[in-house]
Amino acid sequence: SPSWVLTIINILSLGSVHGVGDSLHSYRGVENAYLGDWTEPNKFTSLRSLQCSSTWSTNQCDNFLGLHNRRRSLLQIRAGAAGRAKSTSSAESSSNRNKSSAATEGWKNSLASGLASVCAKTLLQPFDTIKTVQQHSQGETTLSLMQAMQQVIQREGDWKDLYAGLTVSALGSIPSISLYYGIYSYCKRALFSWLLEAKQQTNKSKRIRDTDGSNNNQALKLLAVGLSAAIGNTIASFSRVPYEVTKQKLQTGQFANTIDAIVSMFRHRGLRAFFPPGGIAIQMLRDVPYAIVTLLVYEYLRDVWNADQDRQVWKDMTIGAIAGGTGSFLTNGLDVLKTRLQTSPPEVYGGSILKCARITFQEGGIAVFLRGSTSRLIHKMPANAFFFYFFELFRTLLKVDRSTLEHQPSTVAKDKR
Repeated sequence: SPSWVLTIINILSLGSVHGVGDSLHSYRGVENAYLGDWTEPNKFTSLRSLQCSSTWSTNQCDNFLGLHNRRRSLLQIRAGAAGRAKSTSSAESSSNRNKSSAATEGWKNSLASGLASVCAKTLLQPFDTIKTVQQHSQGETTLSLMQAMQQVIQREGDWKDLYAGLTVSALGSIPSISLYYGIYSYCKRALFSWLLEAKQQTNKSKRIRDTDGSNNNQALKLLAVGLSAAIGNTIASFSRVPYEVTKQKLQTGQFANTIDAIVSMFRHRGLRAFFPPGGIAIQMLRDVPYAIVTLLVYEYLRDVWNADQDRQVWKDMTIGAIAGGTGSFLTNGLDVLKTRLQTSPPEVYGGSILKCARITFQEGGIAVFLRGSTSRLIHKMPANAFFFYFFELFRTLLKVDRSTLEHQPSTVAKDKR
């Protein structure tokens, strides 16, 4: 610019018009050659050679270099400030996008899980009915799967009673599982982003180089999955109690149909009939561990075994079955207690989980807590296989973004093959 030219002229004290013209011509050539690449130290040598080969004196050349170095420092400061401003702006923008994306993906996953739950429950309701009848039966003798089925089909409804409680189960599961998976998906995405950022900040402050990022990120993801499953199911379990109580009373033959069950229960005990003493506590005590185990197994196996972009349906179904079977077997004892507390009259156990556990144990020891485990596995393994198949299908149809969490562990999966 003209001000720069005048400043240089004054500093260099060039006395003749011819000298000014030569110096200006030389300055522009050097500046144009040097300005675009001022980060390279080797440029100083070529710059000094070019300047000193001009008509300038040694003092003029040194003055020019000093001025140019000061300008270079200013450019570096400005560039650094601009970079920091851009970085801050990008971080804020990224944070806002993550929050918005987490909320959007949350409701999409809610819808996908609700639809998937209806499909899975409709296909496998008979096994759930048989399991409930086995767990509800009291005494030292345990009903076999066939005996429980015979007991059900000998009712007035014949084979249709195997689907007892399906309406209330399917309709009731939509809000509860949608709430659960919505909260779970949002928390998983938000917690994983927060944990990654915290890890990066910690490493940066301690000047630690992340040499094992993929494995560490996998561990952070599983931590986010476990915490999110606990949070989501703790909240959703409360909404699950009314339809679980109604469904199980229908499955044990206490009422003929859904309308009769709802009207009779409300008439006798009001809203308390749908929230029996100890019903909420045992529901949470069963659901939270089941969710944590099932989702940890599912997410881990999917990342390791089925991490490719083009997912294979049979792998998703197999992983879902293994995850559901693991969670079901490990929490079967709690499921027995839940069934008894929610289907028995309040005066039997008084809403006490410990009293229910003690009386149940006195009937036949540890074996009583395994009642219904076979039929529960027969129900839960294919139910989870179909659920996760339909879940992934509806997620694909709803165009759920899988980039933040599901592409991170793929490196780990490929490394372990």
